[in-house]
Amino acid sequence: MKKIVFLMMTAVVCMAMALVSCEALDDDFNIRSASSESVYFLHLPTCPRSNAAKAYIAAKYPDAKVIYIDISSSKNDYILEGAMNAYHLGNSAQTPIICFGANHIEGWDYSKEMILDEYIRNYLP
Repeated sequence: MKKIVFLMMTAVVCMAMALVSCEALDDDFNIRSASSESVYFLHLPTCPRSNAAKAYIAAKYPDAKVIYIDISSSKNDYILEGAMNAYHLGNSAQTPIICFGANHIEGWDYSKEMILDEYIRNYLP
């Protein structure tokens, strides 16, 4: 129920982002371990903050290893729940949730660009 409320509230705030595909993940997926190899970008397809963060990454870091995961799809519930538990986000979180191993960024605005710039260095070729 809490997840449904979270998704509904976020969907009201968010709009206009194209669906992106992600690679298939195992049921025993661990966001902290996985995101030590690639950045995991958890988003809602209609979220403008997610769209802005995605555009920033694409423009500034086109070669970064980023896996985009649509958390509006029920098949990705376990990934969202894993991220919320791993990063102690409680029962609600802002989108996007951008995972970098032990670090993460929740939500997006201009002030998060410098944080992303620091974290993403390890994911560049």
